[in-house]
Amino acid sequence: MMVIVVLLATQCVSHAGTASRMMVVSTVLRRAAGNVADVTVDMHGNIVCVAYTDNTIQRLVPNGTLELVAGQSGDLGDTNGVGGAAKFNNPWGITSNTVNNIAFVSDSGNNAIRAINLTSTLVTTLVGPTTAQPFGIVYLRGVLYAAGPRS
Repeated sequence: MMVIVVLLATQCVSHAGTASRMMVVSTVLRRAAGNVADVTVDMHGNIVCVAYTDNTIQRLVPNGTLELVAGQSGDLGDTNGVGGAAKFNNPWGITSNTVNNIAFVSDSGNNAIRAINLTSTLVTTLVGPTTAQPFGIVYLRGVLYAAGPRS
C-alpha cells in the first residue's frame, strides 16, 4: 500500500522500514511563524495550521500565501474576537467541520476548546476553562473528541 504524504514541517525524519510504504510529496509551511503542531483542511481545500509557539492559527492558500486567521504573533491570552483580536495560549490541535467551515482548536494553555468560523475568523470559546488540558482533537460526524494528559 502506497501512502502519499504532504509533509507539513521544515524537516523530515525517516524511520527505518517506512520509506517503502511512504512517499513525501512536498514540505510546506516553512514560512509559518512559530512551530506547527497540527493541521487541518477547510471547506475550500486550504491548509489551516496551529503555530503553537506563536499563538496563532494560519492558513496556506493555493497561491502559496500564508494568511493569519486568528491570534496575535507571540501574544498569548484567552480573548475571543475576530482575527488578530483573538488570543490563544499554546494552541496545539486543530480539526474542522468542512460543511460549516468551522475549525476547532485545542487551546492547551487555556485548558479550553475554541471554535473559529473560518469565513469570518470569529473565535469563540466552546468549552473551558476546564481541569483538562486538551491537545489532540478530532471532529467526526457531528461529535468533537478531545484528549490530553489530564483529560
